[in-house]
Amino acid sequence: MAAPIMFVAFVLSWFIPEQPLRKTVKAVDLGEGLGATSAERSSLAEVERGLVRLADSDLRKDYYARLGALAGLDNVPPAGVWIIARLGGEGWVGAQELADRGRVTRAEGRPYAEQLIEAGLLTRSTDGESLRLTAYGEHMAETLLAHARQGLKELIDDWGPHPELQHLLDRLCPELLGAEVDRP
Repeated sequence: MAAPIMFVAFVLSWFIPEQPLRKTVKAVDLGEGLGATSAERSSLAEVERGLVRLADSDLRKDYYARLGALAGLDNVPPAGVWIIARLGGEGWVGAQELADRGRVTRAEGRPYAEQLIEAGLLTRSTDGESLRLTAYGEHMAETLLAHARQGLKELIDDWGPHPELQHLLDRLCPELLGAEVDRP
């Protein structure tokens, strides 16, 4: 009696649609890939590692243009959005230091800074050697951070609500947004 039921279940299983699994975090550490002992990490460290990989792939595809559009900075080029994200909450930053962070010369970064100054997002010190976000610029930096955090949250929504994940997002998002390696 069980055999016909199992046969029907087997036949019906062929009609279940195939759902591909997430493949974006499947890469292993170099040592694990070469047969060495696996790296010992907590589950939260593994989640962080996977989230950074997901965010890294997302940052490679016109991220600052999309983020600027979400924040209402349509007239600001991606490099300007990066500057706003980078200067958020920092106070005065030397123009040369900012250029070094962006791996550009001051001459290459100056047009973007000038555009932000004209838009009222950035101000220059009296000696012209330092830059700082205005109150409006700080507000836009917070808006960018909120949109970036929401984007990361969407990457892990299917992992379920967990307080440790929320703390991880709060810590990772400012580190990833405006990072030196993701300059547009």
